[in-house]
Amino acid sequence: MGSSSSKFKKYLQHGDEFAAMQVFQSSPELRKNLDPNLSYGDSHHHNTALHYAAKHGMKHLLRTFLNDLGGNPNKKNGCNETSLHAACQLSQQKSFSAQERRAACVALLLQWRGVPLNSGGRERVDLQAQDQKGNTALHCAATSGLKRCVELLLNHGSPLFIENHDKFTPCDMAMRSNHHDIAQLLESRMVFADSSDTINEAELYGPESRREVYSGFKNSGLTGSKGPSCC
Repeated sequence: MGSSSSKFKKYLQHGDEFAAMQVFQSSPELRKNLDPNLSYGDSHHHNTALHYAAKHGMKHLLRTFLNDLGGNPNKKNGCNETSLHAACQLSQQKSFSAQERRAACVALLLQWRGVPLNSGGRERVDLQAQDQKGNTALHCAATSGLKRCVELLLNHGSPLFIENHDKFTPCDMAMRSNHHDIAQLLESRMVFADSSDTINEAELYGPESRREVYSGFKNSGLTGSKGPSCC
């Protein structure tokens, strides 16, 4: 198994899904013993097989890890990243197909259901998880220009107002990375969000003042592309 395991790890690390799948399918012992939640150690920044599959957009392996091998996308690596963080990072030189693969991986991670919880329901991927820099998966997707991933995260309730350690929201990061279409999308959601992360103006000032606050947003142009968080 050592040889198959080593080859499999190498192919995972380098993003060669085809070769990794060949090794995986040809080794019954590897399939039986592989734990996708197990850290590969310090030299791999404690990434797991699940992290590598998400990082490289290996949607077929990711599905197998999640559905057949008990993969838990909330397990963190040495950078405090979940598999969702890993799926939402991509250099700008990558192709459209690479972006689509990451969107498919994000969709799989969002659909994942884990162990039953005492509060009812089952464990889900943690949308509020922050890495060592305070970034959520939405921060990562916005910074990387992964619009489809951003849309998927928003549709599943990813928090808009969490700031990273540099005090930037996902909208701020999109603007700083010159992904203005994503920044505009995030800003529009922020303006109209009914979020528990924001102060309830109605409780502080009453309903009349709340209407004045919203009116001020409109009159000052903050509902356009120059919102309060992205200036």
